[in-house]
Amino acid sequence: MDAPMIAPMSVGDMFDRLLKLIGKTFTRNLIILLILLVPGSLLMAYGIQSFFAIMPEIIKTAESSQSPENVSLLLSMLSRIGLMFLGELIFLIGGLLAYVGVLSTGCAEMENQA
Repeated sequence: MDAPMIAPMSVGDMFDRLLKLIGKTFTRNLIILLILLVPGSLLMAYGIQSFFAIMPEIIKTAESSQSPENVSLLLSMLSRIGLMFLGELIFLIGGLLAYVGVLSTGCAEMENQA
């Protein structure tokens, strides 16, 4: 099997090919990113907000030294840590899948050009 000859390229040729590839795959990549990253980022933002939203109340009760109420608030905050980690995990998996999707889109476009 004969491999195709690879011609040397200048830096300008490489940037030209790169910008053409970005232009051809922009909308597909944007759709992939929106589908995979937006739900994960919204869930992660909600989880982080719900986890840290109870902090001011814990600080207020700690200053007034109401120990039983402080423990219940602390347990409430710790119960929300699962949602925060779930959101971060979904965002991480979505980011990885988006990276693979954008990479495969670019590779498929480069194969069509060859």
